[in-house]
Amino acid sequence: MRHSVFNQAQLFPSSEPDALSSSFPQKTTQYSCGKAIIVGEHAVVYGARAVAIPILDFRMKATLTPTSPSRVFSSETVVAAQPIEVSIGGHPASPLLRDVVEEACQLLQISPFSFSLVGYPHLPLGAGFGGSASLCVVILKALSVACQRQLDVQQLAFLANQLEKRFHGTPSGLDTSVVAFEQPISFVKGAAPIPIQLSPKQSWRFALIDSGTRASTKVMIQQVAGFFQGAIGQKHVETFDGLADQVETGFRLGDVSLVAHAMQQAQQLLDTAGTMTLALREIIEATAEIGVLAAKVTGAGGGGCVLALLDSEQADAQVLRLEAMFSSKRVFSVSL
Repeated sequence: MRHSVFNQAQLFPSSEPDALSSSFPQKTTQYSCGKAIIVGEHAVVYGARAVAIPILDFRMKATLTPTSPSRVFSSETVVAAQPIEVSIGGHPASPLLRDVVEEACQLLQISPFSFSLVGYPHLPLGAGFGGSASLCVVILKALSVACQRQLDVQQLAFLANQLEKRFHGTPSGLDTSVVAFEQPISFVKGAAPIPIQLSPKQSWRFALIDSGTRASTKVMIQQVAGFFQGAIGQKHVETFDGLADQVETGFRLGDVSLVAHAMQQAQQLLDTAGTMTLALREIIEATAEIGVLAAKVTGAGGGGCVLALLDSEQADAQVLRLEAMFSSKRVFSVSL
């Protein structure tokens, strides 16, 4: 059963923006995780179910510090300005990111105040790890905690997706949902995410191998759009939907073979859709040589990363072999 998602009016029923809490906003440090899509990238935009997992070992860190407002003198009055300073990784933020922070204040109905926001990305950006979703989530976390604004995980996911529209136009909401929930989820566009309870009898080990190349998510969505349109495109969407059901069932039952088969089939479809590059194909061929159970591009494609499902009994050895092939800086181990 698909649960409908609420709209923004349901988040903060009052039509008037809230004043800040009676106490001054507090300094806070917050974190958000990355993500990897098991199956459903691109297809999720067209209504297919998708399954994604959090990458908890690679996080975005953001520290918000309230500052004293500066004073601007005019001929008759003294006006307190409300400067917002934003930096990421030691560099001033782009105008786009500053706009995201300002919109986050509006979405949370927070009255303007002076603060600095310093972000530290501990995950590769532009590699299909959900960097923009992670930024949106951690910004909302920092502002809401600093200003004593209560957000539950559903609200956090919903508002983060509103912010991510500045990065990707019309995102499905998958990335921000899995980053907000920080657990595997089953997702359908326009419906509330459904957390997946993993079977305790099976451990899950993955590796992400960075191809070292990048591509625009917007460009890749446009490039593969034809694969999901028309009567044939609808069949592709239905196939992806079925593969996502296989992954969800495999996770719940602890059936590795179901997940591996779904990933393999998804990779073939994504290759046909036009998401692959020579570098990505070479990585997938290399993973097959060391006996991984399945490997596929994860994210928009055109670059980014390959996600490999490891044999849980040989996972550590397989990670070491991958590191020897591609260098440890390009291989990331992921456990659920």
